[in-house]
Amino acid sequence: MGYTNSDMITQISSALGAIGQKLGSLRNDVGSSSHGRSLEDLKKRNDIVNETTKLFLIDSVDLVACFLIGLFEGEHIESSSVEEVEYSACEDFNAYWDDQYGEFSMGDYSYTASEILYSVDPQAYKSEYSSYLNGGEETLAY
Repeated sequence: MGYTNSDMITQISSALGAIGQKLGSLRNDVGSSSHGRSLEDLKKRNDIVNETTKLFLIDSVDLVACFLIGLFEGEHIESSSVEEVEYSACEDFNAYWDDQYGEFSMGDYSYTASEILYSVDPQAYKSEYSSYLNGGEETLAY
């Protein structure tokens, strides 16, 4: 989590686990699945939790999920994948890509395929450039 106090991390992790378990129990109590309940019980479930509590629960789940996803991405995604690629530094790749896909004209304007890919989808450009550097076997044709 980026914090060195392991006791604090253990407590937070335990609390997040307990929250998840309690939310699961609450979902089972008020959820839409029957779990052997009668139709009358299912109709009453809508009154078990008021609107404010519903919003609180949804926002809590959203907050915890976003926190955990961000934490996972921060620790497990290599920093090299975030590395910026300068268009002008990839002349060989740009020429290769442009030879394959050409130039696109729109009225008085004209753009090469590599310029379009770089500008419209930088992550795809980086991926294609990386594939090109690794032998081009994985280069996708759009």
